Amino acid sequence: MTPFIGLATFFAVFSLFCAFAGWKRSNPLLPSGGAAAYRNRGKGETFFVRLWNLRGDSPLTLESGALAGAAIGVGTFFLTSLLADPVFAVPLAAGGFLLGPRALNLYLFRRRIKAFRSNIEFGLDTLMTALHIGMSMEKALREASMHSPEPIKSEFLRLAEEIAGGLPEPEAFRGLAARIPCVEAEELCDAVELYSKVGGPRSLNLLREVLTSLRDGISTRYQVHQHTKGAKTSAILVTFIPVAYIFGMLVLAPDLFRPLVDTQMGRTAAFVAFLVFCFGLWLVMNILRSIEDF
Repeated sequence: MTPFIGLATFFAVFSLFCAFAGWKRSNPLLPSGGAAAYRNRGKGETFFVRLWNLRGDSPLTLESGALAGAAIGVGTFFLTSLLADPVFAVPLAAGGFLLGPRALNLYLFRRRIKAFRSNIEFGLDTLMTALHIGMSMEKALREASMHSPEPIKSEFLRLAEEIAGGLPEPEAFRGLAARIPCVEAEELCDAVELYSKVGGPRSLNLLREVLTSLRDGISTRYQVHQHTKGAKTSAILVTFIPVAYIFGMLVLAPDLFRPLVDTQMGRTAAFVAFLVFCFGLWLVMNILRSIEDF
C-alpha cells in the first residue's frame, strides 16, 4: 500500500507542476501566432476542448489542462482510497479528471477579470493624457501599456496591434469586452465607439467625460468593497473555524480521531464530512463572488 501511495503522490505532484510550469510559456518554434494560434488550432473539434471550455484566450492550453486533470484525478483517487471505500475512488477520480480542469480554467479566468477591474484605472489616466496631447489611439494605447500592470499592459498592447493591423477601433474594443466580460470593459468599449463616431475636437471632450464617469464608477465599487470587507472576513473566519478546531484537537487529543482512521465506517464518515465541507465552501465562495461582481 505504501509504494502505491508514494507513486500516486509523485504523479499528482509532477503533473500539477508540469501544468503550472507550462501555463504562461509559449513555444518559440511556433509561427507568428505563437501560443494563441496553437490554442486556436482545431478549436471546437475535440471533446476536451469543449468540456474544459478552452477558448483562444483561455488561461489553460489543452496540454496544461490535461496535466492539471491528471493531477486532480490522481489526487482524488489517492484521497478517496485513503478515507473511503476504494470502490468509489475510480469514478471520483474520473470525475476529477473530467471536471477539474474546467474549474481551474474558470478560476484563472475570473482572477484575470478581477485583476483587470482592479488595475484599469492605472491605464485610463495615461490613455487620456496621450489622446489629449494629440496621439492616435494606437500610440496612446502603446504609451498607456508601458505604465500599466498586467493584464492591462498585455490587453492594451493587443488592442494597439489590432488597430495597427487595420481593425477598426470599435471592433477592437468590442473584442476586449468579449475577452474580459465586465462592466468596465463594456463602458470603455462604448466610450471608444462614441469617440470614433463623433470625431473632431468634441469627441475628445466626450471621451474624457465618459472615462471620468468610468473612473467614478470604479471608485464607487472600491468603496463598496471596503465597506463589505468586514463581512467577507467574517465569512472566511466562520468557514475555517472547523478546520482550525480539527487541527487543534489533533494536537491535543489525537486518540479521539483514531476511529475515523482505523475503521471503515469512520473513514466513510470523514469522507462524507469532507464533501459537505467542500459544498459549504463552494456556497461561501459564491456569496463572496457575488459581492465582488458588483
